[in-house]
Amino acid sequence: MSAQQVEQLLTDAGGLEDSIEEILEVSTRPGQAWVVNWGGKLIFVEYQQLARLLCLRAPIAIPALDSKEEFFAMLLRYNVMWVETGGLTMALDEDGTDAHLMMPLGFSDLHVSEFVRLLGVFVDRAEQWHEVFSTTFAKELGLS
Repeated sequence: MSAQQVEQLLTDAGGLEDSIEEILEVSTRPGQAWVVNWGGKLIFVEYQQLARLLCLRAPIAIPALDSKEEFFAMLLRYNVMWVETGGLTMALDEDGTDAHLMMPLGFSDLHVSEFVRLLGVFVDRAEQWHEVFSTTFAKELGLS
């Protein structure tokens, strides 16, 4: 699989789904990363060619400085349940400032209609987690 095939998948998805408003390449190395604007929600799509994986990623929370250890423990507990979550995981970004929801997708046999469906499911899950972390429950998990 090549970066051009990923770009074609994204282009085809944009033509198939009205919620996709824009797709921008954001990588310094061409064919590595894009941002999909799905109804005003930004979803990062990253491609790892050797593993033939796409990874969907969306910011969902900002850990509070005073209780990061509790938040980190929650992320680890969530990640060990990847079978129950349908392969979704959570992690911190490179700076350690934002928590992200992630979904790896095998690319070798990914059809555009299935990609659009999975992207929609991912957007819904990211919105749900963002809502959870935006409520008073967030205080208990160490989020601002």
